[in-house]
Amino acid sequence: TRVPGGDLPRTTMSAAMLFARPWRVPAEFFTEQHALGRRPGQLEASTAMVEALRAHWPEAVDLRSDRLSGYVELPYLFLPAFPHLSRHQVRPLAAFTRLMTGVLQQHDTLAAGEVPPPRASEGALRLMAMQFEACQSLYGSIPAGAPFWERLRSYLSEYTHACVEERAFSQGGRPWRQYTEEVAHRIILGKHGVARAVIAGLVELAQDERLFTPLLEALDAFHFASQMCDDLLDWRDDAFSSSPSLLLARVLPERPGLQGAALEQALDRLGRELYHGGHAAHVVGLALGALDAANKLQELLPGVSLPWYSLTESLRRRCLALQEDIQRSCAEQLPAAR
Repeated sequence: TRVPGGDLPRTTMSAAMLFARPWRVPAEFFTEQHALGRRPGQLEASTAMVEALRAHWPEAVDLRSDRLSGYVELPYLFLPAFPHLSRHQVRPLAAFTRLMTGVLQQHDTLAAGEVPPPRASEGALRLMAMQFEACQSLYGSIPAGAPFWERLRSYLSEYTHACVEERAFSQGGRPWRQYTEEVAHRIILGKHGVARAVIAGLVELAQDERLFTPLLEALDAFHFASQMCDDLLDWRDDAFSSSPSLLLARVLPERPGLQGAALEQALDRLGRELYHGGHAAHVVGLALGALDAANKLQELLPGVSLPWYSLTESLRRRCLALQEDIQRSCAEQLPAAR
């Protein structure tokens, strides 16, 4: 987050680029999406479904997500691509998405050790309850033998593989030099399995497989782009926590071994290398290329206005602004270097 020669302000430009961690998207972004594509009451209806389910569980086992998440928007952002689907038909999928997002958030909280032992058991119960109710919410809409369920199993399996592989890098089991673009793609897409399940759910509810692959490719490309930007904004925090990223792996062959003030000094030098060595510009270029791939969806759906497009365009504008910031920072450093 620190540009050599000064701090990069956390402007609206940078803050709204955090889609790789959906619960960090600013609230004003959702207001913008509501005006652009959603109709009042859609999210409220899925929220009401989740609230009704709480009656089946102890008060301490709260089914509500701890943090705001962009995932709950997805069924409605893609809904115009399926003209024969009504908002009412999609509500169970929206409830499923909300609950499964809570499952992943709860897993991350438990895995990070953020819950003290007395409450860890309660957290595990919350995870179990949310996962059961997520699947239960779709049983009335998607038959047991439908392809959706095998796809969901695949996505959850890919999520677990991604978590295990990422942990191997963060704990020193694998050197960071092995964190290649191919590995980054696999981990990033694997950790967005809930979003992929939304696409599988939409095509299942619509009984129309034609859009499955193009929608999935657009979603995957968007998530890769957002993660590249997230990695650039959080590179310093990631280095401190030994969280691997494609950006850091370009300059750190191993996870950081220093701590405290020594690590701070090393990261100051690393920041100059990231920006002046072209690595920051490289990952922003990857993000913009991925957004180009995501926008190919418009060619397949001419005349269909998806609220989803406002999401990709918002991220593109912010990527371009960040690219300009990088170029400006590097240009300002040239006279000093001379």
